[in-house]
Amino acid sequence: DCNPGNISIKNDNLYFSGTTLNDTIQIDTLVRTFSNSYNGFVAKFNENLQMKWVTFATSTNSSSPTDIGLDSLCNSYIVGQFRTNINFGSLNLTTSGPGDLFIAKYDSNGIFQWARQGYNTTGSVYPVFCKPLNNGDFYIAGPYDGTDLKFGTFTISYVNAYVARYDNAGNALNVITLPGSGYCEGLSVDTSDNFCIIGYFAGTLNIGAYSVTSHGFGDVYVAKHDMITREELKSYNPNNGLVIYANPNAGKCTITIPNEFNTETKLTLQIFDNTGHLLQQTPVEMMQDKVSVNITAEAKGMYTAVLSNGVKSYTGKIIFE
Repeated sequence: DCNPGNISIKNDNLYFSGTTLNDTIQIDTLVRTFSNSYNGFVAKFNENLQMKWVTFATSTNSSSPTDIGLDSLCNSYIVGQFRTNINFGSLNLTTSGPGDLFIAKYDSNGIFQWARQGYNTTGSVYPVFCKPLNNGDFYIAGPYDGTDLKFGTFTISYVNAYVARYDNAGNALNVITLPGSGYCEGLSVDTSDNFCIIGYFAGTLNIGAYSVTSHGFGDVYVAKHDMITREELKSYNPNNGLVIYANPNAGKCTITIPNEFNTETKLTLQIFDNTGHLLQQTPVEMMQDKVSVNITAEAKGMYTAVLSNGVKSYTGKIIFE
């Protein structure tokens, strides 16, 4: 038995990724036995559905490919999540958090080329999508939970969704983030390497100059973004992050009013839990450049703070430990 990841078709060949659900799997005429269940695999079939090759990524816990992308040379790029460790034969990766993402490249003959990982030490990363670009680079995207998420030399903090660009050698080139309470559930790329992202959100979602507020939990959003360039780390709106300290904290913290809001007379501060439920909504008196937050009555966890003037919003994460 297996759990399918995704398929991709190129030159009448079918490429298929998935996860074994027990310690033995049969793919075409090949029978493979493992020391445990939940091992990842990638297989290639011709137009007559005859298997040409298959390769495995084993784990003492679990490895689960979620998507496969093919470049113009039929190299395969696999993304997924692994727990504890993952072994590609010549390379073994060990998790730095509860569940890390992996990216692996195989050549057109199924020979392993390289693997990379992304992680945060306090939560899990879910790489759901892999989309090749015109020049051989590719995007990966998905949700994550936790605090700081690392892609190569890039680190992003306190967001729920990301899109990262990598080159064909496995180098992270850029990452953009989706601030607020948005989650990524779909990614599509056009011929100019622009992409559309779809997902759901609760509370307030900031995308570039746009700020939208949900009518309930699980509202749908669709957004289009131009090509992610090979530049430094950026966000959809690099100026919408609230300065919150202390953070993490014991339930009490201070938020600095952004300079853009210094002349505002009507500001509202909202605090949401991780399900999008509104916990607090407080008018902000502009008598000083800071506002205090007290969530000690709530359970420990991650909360979203949204400061808005009714047109534009600033968002930040509060870590209550």
